[in-house]
Amino acid sequence: MRYRYDGGPAAALRRMLRADPPPLWPSFEQAAARLRIPPSSLRRRLLRDGLGWSVICDEIRRELALAALQGDARSVAEIAGDLGYAEPSAFHRAFRKWTGQTPGALRRAAR
Repeated sequence: MRYRYDGGPAAALRRMLRADPPPLWPSFEQAAARLRIPPSSLRRRLLRDGLGWSVICDEIRRELALAALQGDARSVAEIAGDLGYAEPSAFHRAFRKWTGQTPGALRRAAR
């Protein structure tokens, strides 16, 4: 997937986050330090591009969730845990917000 701002800080954040599983993702401040950008400057640059930290994290989690649900035999609860959700119900709510359907409905439709 290509994004509108492939060369800026958002692209650097996406690359950084994709390198690790979601439970190991750094905090916003740690990510800014890794990019050697002050947190306030990183926040300002992301806002200028119409993005935010949570938007980028959600985009990546959504991509990972869709891939796991369509090509994986793990349970929805296991996928939720692998994506960093403490409770499967939180994953269900987020997934429904992203796609308009439940993880189980997507999985059944993919079969």
